[in-house]
Amino acid sequence: MIGEFWLFLKGIERETWAIFIAALAIISTVWQGYIARRHNRLSVKPLLGFHYKLKSVNGYYGIDIENRGLGAAIINKLYLYVGGKFIGHVNSEKVWTTGLTSLFSDSVVQFSCKKLTGKCTIKEGESLNILKFPDCNRSEKEMASKLELIEFEVKLESIYGEKFTEHSSK
Repeated sequence: MIGEFWLFLKGIERETWAIFIAALAIISTVWQGYIARRHNRLSVKPLLGFHYKLKSVNGYYGIDIENRGLGAAIINKLYLYVGGKFIGHVNSEKVWTTGLTSLFSDSVVQFSCKKLTGKCTIKEGESLNILKFPDCNRSEKEMASKLELIEFEVKLESIYGEKFTEHSSK
């Protein structure tokens, strides 16, 4: 039986072997290209982290978004929720004012915010301060409890155009 198989292989022309080997090389190259592309897409996926800043540690109260992924995060939309209630898309200071007024109903609080009117890109390893209370004289315990009520939903995409949704969570 082995002898018959060996005779069969010996009987195949060299040109046929060349075509067979070339076809295997093409199949292998296409497969490796597919695997490399899939790996690259997974490697550059953005991964957002939400940091709630306290004055004793950072010198101010606020919220930052950090990109912990290996690829740039292209933020398309940022939605604000306060106490679980949807406030709106953060594209104007009015949305921030509405949300923060409901949170700090007892008095006026000075704040600076990031208005996202278009796409905003956060490079890998960088962070974006989206809300800051620079001159807040409230207690750390009170501000920590207020900051915990602020939540976000972020619509973003990778450099390959893949779309993701991230939620802030405590």
